[in-house]
Amino acid sequence: MPQTRKSIARQECSKKQLPKVIYQGIAKHVARMDEMFKAASETSSAIRKNPTGATSDDSPFKFRFGLHTFEYYKQNPKKAARFAQAMAGVSQSE
Repeated sequence: MPQTRKSIARQECSKKQLPKVIYQGIAKHVARMDEMFKAASETSSAIRKNPTGATSDDSPFKFRFGLHTFEYYKQNPKKAARFAQAMAGVSQSE
């Protein structure tokens, strides 16, 4: 079936918008991971405490929030649900 100019234009438009749509979808999910970005700011503290190894007690997350990751999310179920949505969304976009 031959394509019309209108259908070709529609396809070209959607090709140009695709990267923007993908970026917006990923950005929406990444914004839900703000605890991880905040914890990442404590990476230098964790390295200073234990420069030759790593334990869960020396994790940037524990430095930032005072709890291990899963303990934090257990005490903050709304944030845990939001983080789970973010992980599911990011994995779907790959």
